[in-house]
Amino acid sequence: MAALEYAGWGWPVFPLSPGRKTPAIAKEDGGNGHLDATTDEGAIRDWWSADPTRNIGVSAGAAGLFVVDVDPRNGGDETLRDLMALHGRDWLNTVSVLTPSGGAHYYYRVASGISLKGGNGLLGVGIDAKSMGGYVVAPPSRTAAGAYAWEGDLGPDSAVIALVPDWIVKHFGPTSSAARTTSAGLPDTITSGARNSTLTSMAGAMRRKGMTAEEMLPSLLEVNQRCDEPLPEREVRGIAESVGRYGPAQPPSPGNVSTLFSLSSLFSPSANGPEWPEVPGPAAFHGLAGEIVRAIEPHSEADPVALLINTLLGFGSLVGAEAFFVVGATRHYPREFAALVGRTSKARKGDSWPPVRSIFADADPGWTARLAGGLSTGEGLIHAVRDAVEKEEPIKEKGRIIGYQMARVDDGVEDKRLLIMESELAKVLKVMERQGNSLSPILRQAWDTGSLRVMTRTNPMVATDAHISLIGHITMEELSGLLPDVEAANGFMNRFLIACVQRSRLLADPVPFQGTLVSQLAGAVDDVLKAIRQAGQMKRDAAASELWEAMYADLSEEGDGMAGAILARAEAHVLRLSMLYALLDGTNTISVPHLTAAAEVWGYCERSVGYIFGDATGDPLADTIFRALKTQGEMTRSDISALLGRHESAARIARALQLLVERGKATVSQRETGGRPLEIWRPVA
Repeated sequence: MAALEYAGWGWPVFPLSPGRKTPAIAKEDGGNGHLDATTDEGAIRDWWSADPTRNIGVSAGAAGLFVVDVDPRNGGDETLRDLMALHGRDWLNTVSVLTPSGGAHYYYRVASGISLKGGNGLLGVGIDAKSMGGYVVAPPSRTAAGAYAWEGDLGPDSAVIALVPDWIVKHFGPTSSAARTTSAGLPDTITSGARNSTLTSMAGAMRRKGMTAEEMLPSLLEVNQRCDEPLPEREVRGIAESVGRYGPAQPPSPGNVSTLFSLSSLFSPSANGPEWPEVPGPAAFHGLAGEIVRAIEPHSEADPVALLINTLLGFGSLVGAEAFFVVGATRHYPREFAALVGRTSKARKGDSWPPVRSIFADADPGWTARLAGGLSTGEGLIHAVRDAVEKEEPIKEKGRIIGYQMARVDDGVEDKRLLIMESELAKVLKVMERQGNSLSPILRQAWDTGSLRVMTRTNPMVATDAHISLIGHITMEELSGLLPDVEAANGFMNRFLIACVQRSRLLADPVPFQGTLVSQLAGAVDDVLKAIRQAGQMKRDAAASELWEAMYADLSEEGDGMAGAILARAEAHVLRLSMLYALLDGTNTISVPHLTAAAEVWGYCERSVGYIFGDATGDPLADTIFRALKTQGEMTRSDISALLGRHESAARIARALQLLVERGKATVSQRETGGRPLEIWRPVA
């Protein structure tokens, strides 16, 4: 039996369904996928005695393997040629498996003390990596397309598996045993009730020492083995990544550019400069959302972040109000607002929506009727999701009223889903400045509860259970210029995910995103929608609950100025994002990977807000004075008044200056003049 042969080599194995690449034992039956992998002969015999036709899965990380999976159907051959051009051909001299799709698996050994992550598309389009947290389908497994086979009829016992190439080790950011922190003082056995808090606390200590998530992971995995019931590896990795994200962000550099997307993105003409927000890590591209982004990326110049935001919000719109999470007495639904912010109008923001739309439209054709744009009034928004209206009307007989009855005068809108796409969000912000315009409060109601009404009408217009999502496009100049005049701190913009986006690459003649690829992704979305139909109340599992508790203080911390006002709903945004990731996995239970992915996206939004608004206080006058102080170096009260054209009162200027002092943005000193001393105002860098 091949499974026993692999176990003899020290490769933990587990059963896959006959003819498929998915675990044979479902979660509801107690299965845990590759986490069930073992080298125990008795368990292996039991699994395959139950069904000898089962395929074989090998837990790559547990076997000490790193497997490069080349899929020619998704562009793997082209990416492989690029990789060979950069790194030569010798690195392919190792044991390999021919796959039914016409591709290949290249097997490598991972040196002791080295931990390498795996994931879809990490080596480029059409090339996946299988290592820690992943598994590989091993020969002689079969699918409908054919069988997996060792190339040249050679098995692992008759060929040498090469050590993983140095260039892969460099790109995947290994963690050696030298990077591990001490675990002295921890008990030899950690109870299941204390395992998450112990690992999270240990990760926090390592973070404070400047260690990255990948540097933390080996030590956390080692200590996890002291638990009477060790956590699954994916949950330990989730703790490392979640805690690690709160460390000091390092600016991107040519030496650590991510290869999450296609190789061409390494040579992007708009490569991130040192001030651009640090891109989200691989955790943000978890599950089906990541698969969709990686599939679209070779066909588009759009920023992968824009593709990801569109995918998450578009899916949330598709799901509707089928799922919810209860916090106190408040229900949160899988709906969000987002603003994609580019430096200029050429940031390819608009290019990021059509391919995502095509997938979701294929999965649910009726949903396309629930797409709209051109917001102008609150009444207009309510009308798009309005309830049915009934009125009492007289019953007449021979001209006389003999009674009354209720009659429906408006059937309303049955499908309460609505996704608003605003290619010119600046126009919406300007509309909201108009006296008496109700759009801002109605949008806030839409994000909060979905129960909308205009109270000023004789016959109030009402919409209940509305499920409204919004994606807007705007430039940085427009957003930073308009927001101080548009109720920025009143809770409107803090209902938005704000993400900086830019053109990712130059594609003079991109290959159309259509056909089989769209159909396959739409099929995957449809499968998920069926799995979560009537998902109902969502919850977190125990590990995610403990991680949420560890994250909550940081998320709840109040910030200063304009940025602080915009980021004030961090907890709610991370919750809703984690709901979306869980639902995309076909479950109503939020686990550590979902929470980790949500935190990664929110971290990028935080960095984007900081990049856009920087030192802004939220007070237009204080910000004007602060910009002048930074330009001039120092100014007197008279200079400041002159700057403002002598139109602002002394009291108003005094309040603005006091705000700058309170925020630590300006200092004041006195200069003797022989008469009345002068106040000298200087900026704090």
